[in-house]
Amino acid sequence: MKIFNFQIPSLFNRAKPDQPISRKAAIGYSGGTVVDENSAMTISAYYRGVMYLSSQIAKLPVHIKNSKNEVLDNNISFLLNVQPNPETTAYHLKLFLIQCAINTGHGYAEIVRTPDGRPYELWPINPKRVTPVRNDKGKLFYQIY
Repeated sequence: MKIFNFQIPSLFNRAKPDQPISRKAAIGYSGGTVVDENSAMTISAYYRGVMYLSSQIAKLPVHIKNSKNEVLDNNISFLLNVQPNPETTAYHLKLFLIQCAINTGHGYAEIVRTPDGRPYELWPINPKRVTPVRNDKGKLFYQIY
């Protein structure tokens, strides 16, 4: 296929359509450089995009709703919109969680509960320290290292 007089390789017109597309063929070029969230954040355009998206989303309020679509004003709303813990603002917690979600696909926070089970504090956790695990019954748990 040609676009603006440049030849673009087609991934759909393969001789053997039953074979999976290799990573190198799908991207078109592989320089052998491993890219993770830390090295990606050193690229100014990527860094600025992550910062812009996360800061704009973190500014937004979080509304907790019931099954009737009514906004609830409870301690969870306070934690997500005002102060999740004594050391962090809601903006900075959301900023961290969104940046982690963009970079790693996950954003985790530990929920500290009162003796009666109500959420009392939210603390951000680095996604590299968390491993999702299922027990014998299929229930999902998160191991924190």
